[in-house]
Amino acid sequence: SSRYEDRRWLWFASAIAVGLWDDESWHIIATRWVQSARQSGALGDLLLALNVRVFVHLFAGELAAAAALVDEIEAVREATGAKLAPYHALGLAASRGHEAEAEAAIAACMDEVVTRGEGTGLSAIQRAAAMLYNGLGRYEDAVVAARQAAEAELGVANWGLAELVEAATRSDRRELA
Repeated sequence: SSRYEDRRWLWFASAIAVGLWDDESWHIIATRWVQSARQSGALGDLLLALNVRVFVHLFAGELAAAAALVDEIEAVREATGAKLAPYHALGLAASRGHEAEAEAAIAACMDEVVTRGEGTGLSAIQRAAAMLYNGLGRYEDAVVAARQAAEAELGVANWGLAELVEAATRSDRRELA
């Protein structure tokens, strides 16, 4: 159907917006994707769209809005039995600086993405770890995680590079930055 085709392309358009640092388009695309998935009742698509929308909120500093969507994702996951690595929960915990919660989410995500061989997923996890460690002042740990995240494709590499610059600068490794 054309609705399915539209949603399929929204994922790709979202990834391109992230890669181009086009936050305004990313916001519009993610919002449209969530609306389309909700209207059609496509719960699998809704999980992916909500996950992207969580990150739109996180990058805008809208942690309460992100938290509400994390709760919705968990409800959809429970209802459908879907297997989506908890990137959304990891991103929220890392953004809040909740070390124990974030590290538990890192472990949970790693188990799932390694099993499925999701390379970009590993990079997203490392980016979240780098952000967490930068926020906690653990800059050497952040450098290690950010270097791995920066090796990804599309937007995740950009996010990893931003964390790497911060971690390297704060650990007095200006040449690396």
